[in-house]
Amino acid sequence: MKILYLIMDGLGDRPVESLGMRTPLEAASTPCLDELARKGMTGLMYLLSPGVPVGTDVGHICLFGYDPALIYTGRGPIEAVGVGCEMKPGELAFRGNFATVNEQGQVVDKRAGRIRERTDELARALSGMDLGDGVHVRVKEATEHRAAVIFSGPGLSTKLTNAYPSSLRPLPQDFPWVKATEPEAEAFAAKVNDFMRRAQEIMAALDVNRERRERGEKPANAILLRGPGFMPDVPPFSSRFPGLRTGLVVAQETVLALGKMMGMTIGKAPGMTGGMETDFDAKAREALRLLKDHDLVFVHVKGPDLAGHDHLPETKKSIIEKVDAMLASILEGYGEPLIVAAGSDHSTPCAFGEHSGDPVPILLSGPGLRTDGTTAYNESAALGGGLGRLSGRDFLNVVLNAAYRVPKQGS
Repeated sequence: MKILYLIMDGLGDRPVESLGMRTPLEAASTPCLDELARKGMTGLMYLLSPGVPVGTDVGHICLFGYDPALIYTGRGPIEAVGVGCEMKPGELAFRGNFATVNEQGQVVDKRAGRIRERTDELARALSGMDLGDGVHVRVKEATEHRAAVIFSGPGLSTKLTNAYPSSLRPLPQDFPWVKATEPEAEAFAAKVNDFMRRAQEIMAALDVNRERRERGEKPANAILLRGPGFMPDVPPFSSRFPGLRTGLVVAQETVLALGKMMGMTIGKAPGMTGGMETDFDAKAREALRLLKDHDLVFVHVKGPDLAGHDHLPETKKSIIEKVDAMLASILEGYGEPLIVAAGSDHSTPCAFGEHSGDPVPILLSGPGLRTDGTTAYNESAALGGGLGRLSGRDFLNVVLNAAYRVPKQGS
């Protein structure tokens, strides 16, 4: 029997006052997910370990059954692969954010109002910068405010802090934003800070930002860097589960890149944006296309995470309802017995606006599988679910075992 695994990025949340002290998932109308819960089992999942927040990258590495300690070198190279950049041996990549700084140099919006248009102009203006001593930079735009920033040359190092503010760690008004964590990385840290400093001068003068200011929009007049890493060596998914044909419906570059690196078949179509306004019908069509000749199909939806980051519980609730309708469309279109799993890569509470270490609800349902008496799919209902508490890697094994796809250990 084939498997459909729905990944709702950033799904988990905490009770929200405006939703009657319910989470967005609890407040949402999700008849399809609730019916699957009644016919199957639910539980909670800590992606890596209890109480530990993870990024989208590490969260999906765990969801896909890999050990981050063995393959994760940083977000940067994943972002680069996701936007189609080929990294040469020895190059180092960061994940970049086009951001807004005020006249005092303070970061006032680390996503520049989630800028969507003309980010290619920003990337071209910064790409090709010569930082001296043989160190060069190239920049490629990604979804919305995101970019891949690749450094080449001697002396590159991952032993750096991130230039990325949070409620717990704001960036100073003046450079350096990046600091070396080991003495041998100090020279490279100076190069990275020089790049970000010069980038602000270049970006402030661009027409795209002048026009944004005239319209009262936040200019993308700075770039933030985090997650430096060299290209990792990732064993293909098929080497761990021989004979399993795996597809991934995705538009968001980070998850798309991981799928490519793991050898999955990527399903992407026009209208799929990796944003809140993505075409859910297009995702459903891609899922049905891949289910024809693949044994396991992951379907990724980024919207819940974005709404959580932007403190928009009503929007998050609405997106979840659209996901539920998409899932119903896939099941109706497939029309044959199917194992369905659902989960997420992390929680993004709307009140916090960042990833948290709260567990995410999980679901497993299909013909002939056990049931646990759960009547809905949400955080509260999953507390008493029969799946209990699992890690991301363990849940994948449970899902694959439902279709007798996990190799036996021993004889």
